[in-house]
Amino acid sequence: MNAFSAGSSADISAVSVHHLTEVLVPQCSPGDTIMELVNLVIKPATANSSCSYVRHAGRHYKMDSDHVGAATAMLSYSWTSQVKDVAAAIVEWVGTTSPQLDPRRTYIW
Repeated sequence: MNAFSAGSSADISAVSVHHLTEVLVPQCSPGDTIMELVNLVIKPATANSSCSYVRHAGRHYKMDSDHVGAATAMLSYSWTSQVKDVAAAIVEWVGTTSPQLDPRRTYIW
């Protein structure tokens, strides 16, 4: 996982680790892949709008910083990765970073 340097992500909005674990993961079945998350959750959520999921979430949660903010890290993954594995890796990274990061203020792009 690559952390952005301070100020470099001002134009890149992302969802928080909290949003990932509390909103997106619960909508998935245990073996769902990232591709299935996109097709079963992300695309339906944005089907009636012309915006990204991050912008949709920002509107839905009224730009609540527990859910959406300026990206603090960039994640590279495979479409065939299981959602639960990706989420677990992110949660572990947040918990082992020194100083420890706040899942509500850590935004993954």
